[in-house]
Amino acid sequence: MNVCFSFCEHDREMATALARHIECLGGAGEHEVFLLYPENVNAREIMGPLKESFLAVHVVTYPPMLNGWPDGPNQCFQVACETMLPKNEPWLWLEADCVVTTPKWLDIIQKEYQWHGRPVLGVKNNSFAPDGKVDGQHVTGVAVYPHDLLKLCPSLKTMTKATKAYREGGTLPPAFDCYIAPWAVKNCAETTVIRHYWKSRNFREALDGTVYCDFQVPYGVSNAVDMDAVLIHGAKDFSLLDIVQKRLTTAIPTVMNTAA
Repeated sequence: MNVCFSFCEHDREMATALARHIECLGGAGEHEVFLLYPENVNAREIMGPLKESFLAVHVVTYPPMLNGWPDGPNQCFQVACETMLPKNEPWLWLEADCVVTTPKWLDIIQKEYQWHGRPVLGVKNNSFAPDGKVDGQHVTGVAVYPHDLLKLCPSLKTMTKATKAYREGGTLPPAFDCYIAPWAVKNCAETTVIRHYWKSRNFREALDGTVYCDFQVPYGVSNAVDMDAVLIHGAKDFSLLDIVQKRLTTAIPTVMNTAA
C-alpha cells in the first residue's frame, strides 16, 4: 500500500512531528510514501524521518494554484489521484493533523482494506449545510482509495478548475471528500481502525485511562476518543501526540516538538 502524505506551509510543523513520530514507532515497513506539497514549501525537515521510515520516498511538488481551505487540499488531492493512477496499488491519504497510535499501523490498515475488498476504506460522517443542518454523508478524506480513483470519479480531473470557479462566483467550494461523496459513500467499507474527530483539540487522559477531546461536529463538544484506532485524524494541536508518546515511552523514545 502506498501513502500520499500531503502538507503545506501552514501545517508544516505538524507534518514534521508526524513524520518523526512514525520513525519512532519503527517506520512503515515495506510501504512507499509520496510526499505532496506546493513547490514553494521547504520539506527538508520532513524528508529525513520519512527516509528512515519508508521503503522509498517520492517527492511530488506542484505549482500552488489555490490557497486556503478547502482550495489547497482540493488541488493537492487531484495531484495525488493523477500520481497514483499508474501505480496499480491502493493508497492512503495522510494529512498533517493525523496521529498514529501504534507500530505496524500501516500493515493493519492494509489488511483491513484487503479483508473488506471494497474500493474505499474509511469513515462515513454527516455533511452539514451552512445552517448546521445535516445534508447527506461523505467519507472523511483520510481514507484508503483505489489506484484508479481518477477513472472511477472522472470529475476529479477538473476539481482544481471547479474549485477556482466556485471562488470566482463567490461560493465556498466543497472539500474534495464532499466533492466525491456520492461515489465514495456508495463504495466505502467502514472501519474502526481509522477515526475522525473534526478540528479536535485539548486531548486529555482521565484517571481511568479514557481519552477525551474537544472537537467540532460542527459545534464544539467533549467526547471520548477511540484509542483502539491505529490512525486518528483531525488533531489540531500536539496534545494527542503527547498522550500516545507517553503511553509508548517504555518501548519507544519520546519525540520532542517545539510547538508553541
